[in-house]
Amino acid sequence: MEINIKNNFNGIIFSYNCENNDIVKTIEEALKNNINLNNANLSGVNLSDIDLSRANLSCANLSGSNLGGADLSGTNLSGADLSGAYLSYADLINADLSGANLSGAKLNFADIISANLSRVNLSGADLSDSKLSGTNLNGANLSGTNLSDAEIPMYCKWSVTIMNNEIIRIGCQEKNILEWVEWFENSDELYETERDSIEFKRIRASFYAHKTYIENM
Repeated sequence: MEINIKNNFNGIIFSYNCENNDIVKTIEEALKNNINLNNANLSGVNLSDIDLSRANLSCANLSGSNLGGADLSGTNLSGADLSGAYLSYADLINADLSGANLSGAKLNFADIISANLSRVNLSGADLSDSKLSGTNLNGANLSGTNLSDAEIPMYCKWSVTIMNNEIIRIGCQEKNILEWVEWFENSDELYETERDSIEFKRIRASFYAHKTYIENM
């Protein structure tokens, strides 16, 4: 049985024919052959427990797909449409989801550690009990997102604390949100942590997570 993987423009990316073929076998064969799956149309497909680690699925259409328990660690999902997708228990560690649409997606109990979720649309998504430590949420839309029991606080050298809707304290330093953005993005000033260190990146990610929380309260 021959199955085609099409792109979002209805062109064929990859074809595979074998006995008892299905979409999962076809995708696995495409990855074995180093086929680039960016812009792939996999809407509504059952991909539960599939290994898509480090695959390029940028701008892919995965809306309504079942990716429960899938290995998406290190996967490029930037700009992908994952609206309404089922991602419970999925491994998204170090995945790039920047600019992706995850509105209404279920990500409860997912491992999203150190992923890039900048500018992602998570409106109405379920992230309950998910692990988000070290994740970049800069510019993410979290309106209506279920974050109950999610591990949002990120371990870093200095604690990040919301003093009120304008002031955030990092360690012993207090600034308003705009001042912190300016300091992180355009300043060379050092307090104690080197700017190119892992610790600094964790502090920055934690600040942006708290900033996003305030903006979507």
